[in-house]
Amino acid sequence: MQTDNVRIHETSDPEVIVIECDHRGRIVATGRAFEVPGVQILQVRDGLMVSSRDVTNHAVMAAAMGRLPAVPTALTDA
Repeated sequence: MQTDNVRIHETSDPEVIVIECDHRGRIVATGRAFEVPGVQILQVRDGLMVSSRDVTNHAVMAAAMGRLPAVPTALTDA
């Protein structure tokens, strides 16, 4: 996977930053390429990462893995 267009945003909380980026790659099992934007929210205190939250478009990833048709059933069963 390759990460491009990395943008770092400071917040009003000095411990928290938001990172935007684009991920590109190819799923080995299916050979399908994907391109999906991502957002990561990091909290850092005393030079150590306290928490990390990642957000991505899971539908794009499911399609690249050939599993998109299974998503509605998985969501209904959950």
